[in-house]
Amino acid sequence: MLKTLIVVPMKTLSVSKTRLASSLSNSARIRLVRLLYQKTLNFLIPIAAKEQVEIAVVTKCKYAKEWWLENEKKWDIVRNIWAEIYSQNKNLSLKSEYNGKRLYEYLLFSNEYKDYSEIDKLISSFIIK
Repeated sequence: MLKTLIVVPMKTLSVSKTRLASSLSNSARIRLVRLLYQKTLNFLIPIAAKEQVEIAVVTKCKYAKEWWLENEKKWDIVRNIWAEIYSQNKNLSLKSEYNGKRLYEYLLFSNEYKDYSEIDKLISSFIIK
């Protein structure tokens, strides 16, 4: 498998301000940057799995680096599961929600899903069979 890097550049928090963010508190800006980073990864991970590429994060953002280090193992598992699904070369349809939550909400905002079997079961619950 040819491995390619998808680079996700993130600016430092101090330059990640928007007009709205400049009026927010520092803790709110930190939460905003983390949320944007998480949503970006959530969007890229299935694409990377389908295209059989790895994601490399190049960033100066301290919070992004910390988040990635804390969650790297989990997202390796997620990428491997998606790679297995895509390798079946079947048409794929996904539910937009399961039990009132989107897939990224389970993966990003919950610490329940850490090992292979838990994550595989979760992703499978979104697949329309």
